[in-house]
Amino acid sequence: MTKDRDDAPEQEGAFVKALGSLDALFIGFGAMIGFGWITLTGGWIDSAGTVGALLAMICGGILMALVGLVYSELVAAMPQAGGEHNYLLRGLGPRASMIGSWAIAGGYIAVVLFEAVSTPTTASYIFPGLEQIRLWSITGFDVHLTWALTGSIAALVIMWINIRGVKLAGLVQTWVVCFLILMAVLLLGGSALGGDPANLQPHFTGGAVGFVAVLGAVPFLFVGFDVIPQSAEEIDIPPRKIGRLVVVSVFMAVAFYVAIIVSTSMALPASELTGLKLVTADAFAALTGSTVWGKVVIAGGLAGIITSWIAFLMGASRLLWAMANSGMLPRWFGKMHPRHRTPVNALLFIGVLSAIAPFFGAPCSTGRSMPARP
Repeated sequence: MTKDRDDAPEQEGAFVKALGSLDALFIGFGAMIGFGWITLTGGWIDSAGTVGALLAMICGGILMALVGLVYSELVAAMPQAGGEHNYLLRGLGPRASMIGSWAIAGGYIAVVLFEAVSTPTTASYIFPGLEQIRLWSITGFDVHLTWALTGSIAALVIMWINIRGVKLAGLVQTWVVCFLILMAVLLLGGSALGGDPANLQPHFTGGAVGFVAVLGAVPFLFVGFDVIPQSAEEIDIPPRKIGRLVVVSVFMAVAFYVAIIVSTSMALPASELTGLKLVTADAFAALTGSTVWGKVVIAGGLAGIITSWIAFLMGASRLLWAMANSGMLPRWFGKMHPRHRTPVNALLFIGVLSAIAPFFGAPCSTGRSMPARP
């Protein structure tokens, strides 16, 4: 049995409008940038060629921007925390809203747990001696205490940042996103100075099949811009402008991925990219002749994990809070922090789950945004 959000005692004045336009924009953009731009770029170029991969990314971005336009209309009409939960509740009723909200919440929480495991896996490339004191093996993955603690401590820090207030979370997100943008600029500058335009060949490979293969990956890469509507009540700008930020964040992500494809392609011939594990990082290391620069790029990948983590934790906690205030979850999830005005219990619930996750190991094969184990 659900109830109207307007009758919920926590609803009115629950959140603090502390996010500006740039904060909200970077939250949406950061959610779409994980680790995949380091591991998957070579596959895109191999499947469709450099120009083919670029066109697929741009076309996919335009399609996602059209989806973003729908979100922009909805968030302008219903600027409430919880995003899709409210849209479904108003348009299709409580049952559809419950099904949709659970599906979205499950996806968000899964990403948060995934990032908790991705962080120590990525850190292992920067600090090769990270894995110490073997605990156990799960599905062929040896879990080490120091490795797991790295993910757990990171999870608790990210949770603490979000509990302390949306303004602090937005500030951290802004700085980390700035580092990501700087990384893209460095990669473009390095490839322009030391790369070879001839490496952009072949422009097209794989025909329509190769193009569709890259195009099909775009929706998975761009998942996350919808976290902006989840925090609509905390954004201190007119609702219609919030909707525009959704679309702008998508085009920012397109520009980022285009820059990565071009810089990686110019760094090395396509035939050499296919044999690399961390394609963008290894290509830049080969271009500069220094493994240090390769690790700097990996640090950029770690930054991408953090931006996704902050954004999805923020979105998931607001969604759980909205579900609690609609009677779809226990009222415990709807509790707000008395000082910081954040959904503290929802954040604690997801944060503790993510802190436990690293002790269950990690996939041994390469995923969408997590590198294969070194």
